[in-house]
Parts: sequence; C-alpha cells; structure tokens
Amino acid sequence: MAKYKPTDEQSLIIDNDASALIIAAPGKGKTATAVAAAKEWLQKNNNRHQRAIFTSFSNAAVIRIAESAKIDLSSMECRRLHFRTFHSWAMDILRCYGRFAGL
Repeated sequence: MAKYKPTDEQSLIIDNDASALIIAAPGKGKTATAVAAAKEWLQKNNNRHQRAIFTSFSNAAVIRIAESAKIDLSSMECRRLHFRTFHSWAMDILRCYGRFAGL
C-alpha cells in the first residue's frame, strides 16, 4: 500500500481539532483522511479515557473505515475508536437512557 500523502485541503481536515463531516466523490481519500485525522487527534489527546466515534449510514462504510484503521493505527489507538452506524449508535443511547424518557 502506498504511503498516504494528503492534499492541502485534506491536511486542513487532519490538523483540525473540531469534529468534521467529510463529503467527497468515491476514491478521493475520505477514508484515508479520516483515519489520518483520528491518528492526529489520538496523538494530541493522550488521555486514554477520551474516545472518538466514526458514524455512517451504511454498514459497508463503517466496516471499511474500521478495516483501514486496523491497518494504519496501533491496537491501542484502535481501542479508543468506535465505529457505528447512526442507527446502532442511536439504539445504544436508547438502551442506556430510554428508561429516563419512559421507553
């Protein structure tokens, strides 16, 4: 696999400390940019209790980013990341806190 060399625009995303929504055409480096941004964030936020979440609408996209993270990040870094669809994340929230809303 070739070493990832981000464009100037991708570098802005990677160096950004805020949450990001990445929208681009297929094959434009969204996954590689997201994984590189996660790696940068993990290095800046060395608190093992802080975690990041990748969310998408499709299982395929979630699986793709999780597989890329496993290749590019250490197992310790991967443990601080969560990969979920929006629906599964929402369901977890409802399971944990739904009783407070009478669900």
